[in-house]
Amino acid sequence: MTTYLEVDGLSLNIAGAWHINRSLLRLLGGAAKRLEHTTFPYVAGQVAYQPYLDLSVFDLELVVKGDNNVHGTPYADKIAGKIANLVYLRNNLFDLIDITVAATLYMDTGNMTADVQVANAVPVDLGATALVTFDLIVPAGRFEPVGS
Repeated sequence: MTTYLEVDGLSLNIAGAWHINRSLLRLLGGAAKRLEHTTFPYVAGQVAYQPYLDLSVFDLELVVKGDNNVHGTPYADKIAGKIANLVYLRNNLFDLIDITVAATLYMDTGNMTADVQVANAVPVDLGATALVTFDLIVPAGRFEPVGS
């Protein structure tokens, strides 16, 4: 099994259409747990607040091709197919700017999930392919194992 990411039910690894350009294992990191303390007047010592995680932002790269569409149907013209795939991704992934959706990181060792937001998609035309950089924002700070 290959490690791959699915956002709002859309796989980001579809042969002939698009795939993530960098290792997804960096999604296993994330924000550090922070502890905060405060001092109240007339109280000895400090009072600890609940520990929390900061949000994490991961910059990802998606290589978009025009060999086939999301369903595996081949395109006659690869350049037109690339454009069609970019439009599909814009409508089904990159327009998720103001909402939070579920994401799952599938791995051989077990799956991890997080609620995410997608932002700042910037496509660059490379001829037969396109490279789209975008931010994957994890408000909770990190992906968590399924069932935890």
